[in-house]
Amino acid sequence: VGSRSADVTKLQSELIRLGFLPSGWHTSTFYGTATRNAADHYVDANPQDISGLISSLHFGNVNPNVRRLQHDLKALGLLPRGWVITDIFGTHTRAAVAAYLAHHS
Repeated sequence: VGSRSADVTKLQSELIRLGFLPSGWHTSTFYGTATRNAADHYVDANPQDISGLISSLHFGNVNPNVRRLQHDLKALGLLPRGWVITDIFGTHTRAAVAAYLAHHS
C-alpha cells in the first residue's frame, strides 16, 4: 500500500472488469487500501491450487493471482514472515517459486 506504478492502473482495470472495484472507479497509478482490499476479495473468491498458479504466472505479471501465489508461498515459509504481499511477480516471488519447485518437482 502506498506505492505507485503504471501496473497498478492495469490491475485496477482488471478488478473493475471482474466486479471487485465499482464500475465508476477512476483508475490511477496509486496502490491504496481500496485496491488492496479489492485484490484480497478477488483472492478469497477464487481459490486455486499453487501448482496451477505457478504454471499460469511469470516474472513481471501484475494481477490478483500473484497475490494468491505470494500468500501461499508465504504460508509455506518460502517468503519472509514480514513480507508484504502485493500483486507484482518480482524477484522475491521468482526466488520463492524456484524454491517451491526445487522441492515439489
